[in-house]
Amino acid sequence: MIAGIPPYLLLLVAIILIYLLDCIVVLYANEAIVKRQGPGWQVEFGSRQTWIAGKRIYLLNPLTPLAATYRTHWQVGSMLRHADESALTRCGDHTRLIARLHSRVAMTAWVVLVILPIAMMLWGSLGFLVGAATSWAVVIVLLLRFLACRCELELSWPEFSLIAFECLACPPCAVNLLRKLSLRYRMNIDLVDLAMQMDDERAAAVFERVGEQIDATLIMLDLDTPEYERTHAYRELLRCEHSRLTAKKVESA
Repeated sequence: MIAGIPPYLLLLVAIILIYLLDCIVVLYANEAIVKRQGPGWQVEFGSRQTWIAGKRIYLLNPLTPLAATYRTHWQVGSMLRHADESALTRCGDHTRLIARLHSRVAMTAWVVLVILPIAMMLWGSLGFLVGAATSWAVVIVLLLRFLACRCELELSWPEFSLIAFECLACPPCAVNLLRKLSLRYRMNIDLVDLAMQMDDERAAAVFERVGEQIDATLIMLDLDTPEYERTHAYRELLRCEHSRLTAKKVESA
């Protein structure tokens, strides 16, 4: 006991902190998080300030562990175009594939984040022992189902073993299994191309944020280099598209 604090309360705090830390994603400056929302996509960016080795951090919503969450990026191109339909189809297939784990991940979340803390608060050490045993039992059931999907998820044995060990060694991390799998998946879709298929409001927000990143990049480039000319031309394309969407929104208001 530390300073009169019961051990089970310290364990409860540790469980919550471990889960929240596992919800942190580190993003490069040209990366974003995308999630399915209805027929479209929701785009979320990391912190504006860099934190870790020039990268930005993003906190996954702790209340939505069942939401497939993908990582995508943008790169300077010569034109704006729509996302490749075959890549979108493959991403949809991946989302449906990991959805097979929904029920078991939901059970794990309930046991680890709800039942275990309640058991510890009601019965102290005994509650912890019973709750911990139940937590590992449901994690094992989850991993068995995960194993059955390994080949379809195109995971090698080392990749599967690493994820499985993390979940087994630390049950709060197992709650994020769906998001771990979707974040590892390579969408092969440019963020700006994806934005071209979004509704006007979301697309304008993406163009604005990407434009800010490109402006920061242009400051660091020499004016008389081909890279600067190419990046500046791409920035103008985004500026024109953003202006068009903004004007369209004003007209419809």
